[in-house]
Amino acid sequence: MDSAIKKVGVYPQVTDMSPKFDWEAFSKANWEFNPLLSTTVPAPKVLPMRPGAKVTDALSVVNPAWPCLAVNEKLLHFIQSIRADPLRVMPTTAVKKGISYLYWLVAIDIVRAEYVNYQESRFVLSNISEWLEEIKIENAEEYKRLAPKYTYPIYLRATKLVLNEEAIQHDIFRLPRFTLARYFVSEQFREGIEKEKITGLRFDPIESVV
Repeated sequence: MDSAIKKVGVYPQVTDMSPKFDWEAFSKANWEFNPLLSTTVPAPKVLPMRPGAKVTDALSVVNPAWPCLAVNEKLLHFIQSIRADPLRVMPTTAVKKGISYLYWLVAIDIVRAEYVNYQESRFVLSNISEWLEEIKIENAEEYKRLAPKYTYPIYLRATKLVLNEEAIQHDIFRLPRFTLARYFVSEQFREGIEKEKITGLRFDPIESVV
């Protein structure tokens, strides 16, 4: 990996976000059909940074209600230049030791169910603590039909998620929420980030997500 791509510690740069997170609303929401809880959880106006955190082009933000990217102007322009679904962009301010930095929260609300290889993937119904039943899904259309039926306290999850690489037409995209992974990117995306020396991102190569 190019040295320009920085792994920023082992902890998030931003953890205390406002407004306070509503765990009850989050747990009962259907993640797939209420994207990012955008209608119930307002975007944070301030991102208070840890005193020891580095100021990078991308910030590591912990808030499960906002699985989005906190980016500065340089990284925002890069994402806008590549193949991506429509972006939702919301201004915010990162503050470290009294100094303010302009950032944007960038979210992609569209999920690409068609980018999953359903024949090679494995799915289960589960609650928070255990798997309940293995379930076979043949294709994206069947997933879209089944997904609305399962929300709190029963979830549809993947125990193995394989990408359908031939179908992928974007350099950054989201998949349905069978996994905690937020965003997937192409090799062209990674190479572009390294070429532009954009900091704050780490890339893990995958063949499947387990």
